[in-house]
Amino acid sequence: MDIPIRQIQATVELLDEGNTVPFITRYRKDQTGGLDEEQIREIQSRLNKSRLLADRKQTILRSIESQGKLTEDLTKRILAATTTKRLEDLYLPFKPKKMSLATLARSRGLELLAREIYEAAAACADLDARAADFVNTDRQVPTAADALLGAGHIIAEHISEQAELRQRLREVLQRSGVLVSSRIAPEIKPEDEPKANERDKPAEAKTAADEAVAQSPKAPVDEPSDGQPADGEAAAAATSDPAGLPAEQSQAESPIEQSEPTAEAAAEAAAEVSLDEQPPAPQQTASAQPTGEQPEAEAPPAAQPAEQTTPAESAGQAEPTAEATPAPSKPTASERKLARKLAKEEAKKKRLLQKKKQDEKRIKAFSDYFDYRESTRRIPPHRVLAINRGEKAKVLRVRIESDLQTMVNIVDEWVVTEGHPNADYLRGCARDALNRLILPSLEREIRRELTDRAETHAVSVFAKNLRNLFLQPPVHDQRVLAVDPGFRSGCKLAVLDQFGNLLDQGVIHLVGKPDRTDEAK
Repeated sequence: MDIPIRQIQATVELLDEGNTVPFITRYRKDQTGGLDEEQIREIQSRLNKSRLLADRKQTILRSIESQGKLTEDLTKRILAATTTKRLEDLYLPFKPKKMSLATLARSRGLELLAREIYEAAAACADLDARAADFVNTDRQVPTAADALLGAGHIIAEHISEQAELRQRLREVLQRSGVLVSSRIAPEIKPEDEPKANERDKPAEAKTAADEAVAQSPKAPVDEPSDGQPADGEAAAAATSDPAGLPAEQSQAESPIEQSEPTAEAAAEAAAEVSLDEQPPAPQQTASAQPTGEQPEAEAPPAAQPAEQTTPAESAGQAEPTAEATPAPSKPTASERKLARKLAKEEAKKKRLLQKKKQDEKRIKAFSDYFDYRESTRRIPPHRVLAINRGEKAKVLRVRIESDLQTMVNIVDEWVVTEGHPNADYLRGCARDALNRLILPSLEREIRRELTDRAETHAVSVFAKNLRNLFLQPPVHDQRVLAVDPGFRSGCKLAVLDQFGNLLDQGVIHLVGKPDRTDEAK
């Protein structure tokens, strides 16, 4: 900051006294030397960061001292740290850790082996023989290979905790880092996509439902007053059972029709003669006005009341029989079950269609970043936020690529000394530390910095735009209708007078449901 120290000290004193930034800006210009609000807020922000850093230093010193590992050189390095990154790198070897592979190896007594290998002790000239000394089935180290694996985890963790090494790798990552985003292939779940043999299942189910309804029992049609069916209907019932009962049961319930087939013929002949004599009646009964032709056989006793109906009664009842519509039958349990099944399938189809539309809309919003690469030093803030949103929506996969070969060379140079008897083993440990421990940590650090910088920039842009809106002067001698467009929540309206005072406000819906849009007209 290009501000004299005297002005900064005066501002810090005013802030420590509890004065707010607006108060200092307006009423304490003589003490701050005329600093504006932005300069005072910058001083306040840096002051808070410096004090947090100082508090963190004291916390780290107390933690290391409680472990009995604090040295004078380490204390000087911690107090001289100017950034949080540097401070955390120094504290990393002493930070209490959760259960890790190295912690598990230490609990199995392999730390001594790791130290001997790293320091090129003479006892480790024959590495396999020395590792065999640490085989202990009680500690879950059954073979020498398991002992070397655990020692390698300890060495890898030790390499990843070197503050100077991390700083060199951080510089390489900042210089050559490239933010890369790619599309995540959508997962096709079995329940989301109907099988090939089930795609037409709803149509088949509807057909089955129609057939079931067609075969369901019909409501009785208006019959003569004595409750007996007409002879024509009795003849139809003899050939097909309307209730859909088995043939044996239907035959058992109508023994008369089976025992005297001549009665059917007589009834049909009488119905034909009656229809010929009285054509206006659509459904004349078989025993209407007697004609010259008489049935050769007598009707069964059960059909006597129907044959004795008078022509007047038959004519009066024919019209209701023709015009009456069947009453809706009560659905059976199987029909209700089928209807529920169809409703569930239809609801599932709607959900899948809605989800598909939402996925397509979300994917289209991030289509520009499906194959995107840009340096972390030049990427604009708004793109960082867009990529973060795509990653949160599980549409994008984000990573940081860098000059990996340069990093490998730096780690090898740092770890493997010239003439080390176990150089190949240490190189393997160094690559494990780089890929498993160091790079993921540095990538998260870079991503966090990019996000913080992008969010700060977004807030500053919003504040600038909002400031211009708030400072917009009123239109002289004119009343203004201000509109804030909105689709789902409606358009917000505000009426201002010629002095900028609020007269009225409200909300209207220009798009959406008809009942809402009608109110706006």
